[in-house]
Amino acid sequence: MESAESEPLRVLLVEDDMAFAAVVAALVRSAYPEAVVFAVETLEAAKRIVSETDLELVITDLDIPDSAGLDTAQAVLEMVNRTPVVVLTGNAEDDLGAAAIRAGAQDYLVKDDLDRRTLQRTIRYSRERFGLTEELLVRSTHDSLTGLLNRSSLNEKLAHRLTKRAHGELVEVIFVDVDQFKQVNDIYGHSVGDQALIHVARVLERSSRSGDIVARLAGDEFVLVAQGSTSDGATSLSRRITNALSQPVTIEGAQLQLSVSLGVAIADENVTDADWLIGQADAAMYCAKRDRAYADDFPEQKDSSPSETIAASGSQRP
Repeated sequence: MESAESEPLRVLLVEDDMAFAAVVAALVRSAYPEAVVFAVETLEAAKRIVSETDLELVITDLDIPDSAGLDTAQAVLEMVNRTPVVVLTGNAEDDLGAAAIRAGAQDYLVKDDLDRRTLQRTIRYSRERFGLTEELLVRSTHDSLTGLLNRSSLNEKLAHRLTKRAHGELVEVIFVDVDQFKQVNDIYGHSVGDQALIHVARVLERSSRSGDIVARLAGDEFVLVAQGSTSDGATSLSRRITNALSQPVTIEGAQLQLSVSLGVAIADENVTDADWLIGQADAAMYCAKRDRAYADDFPEQKDSSPSETIAASGSQRP
């Protein structure tokens, strides 16, 4: 017999037959004595639990008062897109269980065959499979070193933001390049270099607001996307990033003084091409890097602006 998990298991049970729901809840607690089971009868009630609780599993009947069949599975999956879902079906010959798995559920349970061992095995394997799936998803969408979004995820999220924003809302893209980063690797080694890139990533995350997008493109290049910005807001955010990253940081005993070049592109409502917009911010960054090199040669003419800004309009292609 399998031992119960030591950590409490928070389970949402969606089942309109309260007598059967009590049986399922008792089986869950029998397998996992510390489990907390939230039993509701409708999708509407389930939404309230989801909004208030950090769940680890959802078990749902497919036929409930405000939904039926595969529609229920799909609605629950959309409601709890980061939580494993197990569906309850009437009999083993029911194709709905298999259809629910194809839609994204981890498994299905046949009501008439339900017992403690079957339930415990289904819960354990469903959570394990879901965890592996989530890990593969993170690997495909995130940078392995910094944990930030990768280039493909950035393009996808930025494209969605450009097409779904409110009328008249601006989108700001800040392209960040760490100056002379190769020297960090050459002098201190790649371990210090990697930690320096992680430091840059954390600074960008702390500088961003809820809802902003932060990504690592490659090497020492990063992008931050902010919505609802203005030229003044872009300048303020750029200065915060520049000032934060210019502070000395000690990594593995080495004290580093990093500097970055930033380029900003602010897109009006006519811009819908994510690649083009990132390219505009990249071009602005190179202008800023060029101006910085010029200022180093002629310090008396140095401009204190931390970045170059391009106001991107609807003219996306030559």
